[in-house]
Amino acid sequence: MIGRLLGPIECVLGIYNLLVIAHLVITLLRVPSNKWTEMLRSIVEPALKLVRPLLDRFFPQEGRRGFDWSPVALVVIIWVIQLLL
Repeated sequence: MIGRLLGPIECVLGIYNLLVIAHLVITLLRVPSNKWTEMLRSIVEPALKLVRPLLDRFFPQEGRRGFDWSPVALVVIIWVIQLLL
């Protein structure tokens, strides 16, 4: 029973991970805003808002040199969750 639930959960986590990576790439390449980038941002940004306070607690803003590490941290968190499932 639990195995039947883990497959779809892992699939959703994998897709979300790809969306976070796409958001990171789009941000790094400074792609102009359009409906697709806004849609991607609206999907990924709520999770990033949860991760940013954790990063601020462990790594003060001045130690990050202006780069937003929250997508990288979120990818790692998702990978860890997938490993635990």
